[in-house]
Amino acid sequence: MKPANHHFAAERRETAAKPNQPTLQFSIATCWDDALLDGLVALQREHPRARFVEVYGAHRTNITGHGRPAYRLPEVSAEVFERHVRRARELGLRFNYIMNAPDFGGRETSVEWLGEVSRWLKYLAQCGVSGVTISHPDLLRFVKREFPDFRLNVSVITGVDTVAEARRFEDIGADVINLNPFTINRDFDSLRAIRQAMDCELELYANIPCLDRCPRRDAHYRYSGRASQAAGGQGEGINSDGRGDFPSPAGAGEGGAIAPGEGCRESTNSYGQGEVRVRREGLAPGVAVTEDPFLMHCSHTFLSNPVEFLRSPFIRPEDVPAYRQIGMDFIKLSDRTEGTAFLLQTAKAYAAGHYDGNLFDLIFRSGRKIRAGLGWVQPGAPAQPIPVIIRNSVLTELKFIEQIKTLRGAKRAEFYTKAAARAVSLTNPQAVEEWLSVLQARIAA
Repeated sequence: MKPANHHFAAERRETAAKPNQPTLQFSIATCWDDALLDGLVALQREHPRARFVEVYGAHRTNITGHGRPAYRLPEVSAEVFERHVRRARELGLRFNYIMNAPDFGGRETSVEWLGEVSRWLKYLAQCGVSGVTISHPDLLRFVKREFPDFRLNVSVITGVDTVAEARRFEDIGADVINLNPFTINRDFDSLRAIRQAMDCELELYANIPCLDRCPRRDAHYRYSGRASQAAGGQGEGINSDGRGDFPSPAGAGEGGAIAPGEGCRESTNSYGQGEVRVRREGLAPGVAVTEDPFLMHCSHTFLSNPVEFLRSPFIRPEDVPAYRQIGMDFIKLSDRTEGTAFLLQTAKAYAAGHYDGNLFDLIFRSGRKIRAGLGWVQPGAPAQPIPVIIRNSVLTELKFIEQIKTLRGAKRAEFYTKAAARAVSLTNPQAVEEWLSVLQARIAA
């Protein structure tokens, strides 16, 4: 167990109380484009108080899996992966590799499987990866023991939102804990309590486009984890025989075959490009997923009840100083499914500390997440854009973060309703009804 460092905690309390502190450090997703890295460095020159210190990413599939189904991510060759990590390090950015699937189907008890994980981690270290993000406690302990030089990040998937849970992971040896955005992003009392109790660094996921306290959260992460796990030990960067005898980084191969798993309830739909298997539950590792029913459910909820857009636990660029004041260390920005233009737009908004546009574009990706839930091959999907406007300037006028910090329970709910009436508009009701109809049909399929 790591001994408590009361002097360090006291320093944090003092830092949190000081005004005019620099903004939080930022960790942002990568899309494997080196232009993104150069853009982040340029932003830091433009906004000296904004510190982009880390980029994070993962292959479409890997041995552990992660928090996005493979179909939503770009493919990345070994050559591009290695070059991108190397370029990040040259520019002074850490590279964090994502291995945060919440379960491995019991494989974590297999000595052979752990050997494959170890070989993969050695490869990552050779490439210059500086740390990993993990959610499974057994894998966290394994990496801490076998690879102590890796910076160890606890994933948002673990759901840490209490002092007791945070201490559990700090005792394992976590360097950074990503707190549960679904429950704690707008709970300043809990954030203060965890900050006061912990020595490790704390990170918050800011531009999260999810439902507040989503009841399907854990099931969705299990689904995504299984849908990004390599079948039979195979995956991008792993040899086709599954042994994972990795060559030097410069010659690492790329497999990426995803085989159907056992025990999946599936339907088979024809989308004009051959048959596509659709798994809705009971996923086994390595399944070929082409849609996301969980995203369909949450998208239907958002469009049915627009106040949910404001209840979503995002942190606006304007709100970041409130979290620095209570001692948070990092802001995480997503998404790994996005391209360079969006990621730099997001980085610029958070570096500047303000955003003048439609918050639906910044937080909810202009509705791309809704489309992604239906899969990239979308029979019958509406051609019309998703007509949502969230006027960020109105939220600022309403003193959004100040209200969040002070209001509780029914009073906060009332504020969300009144704020949505002023700030949120569905500009084309016919298009909304069309989208709701398609989502409902696909959910029921």
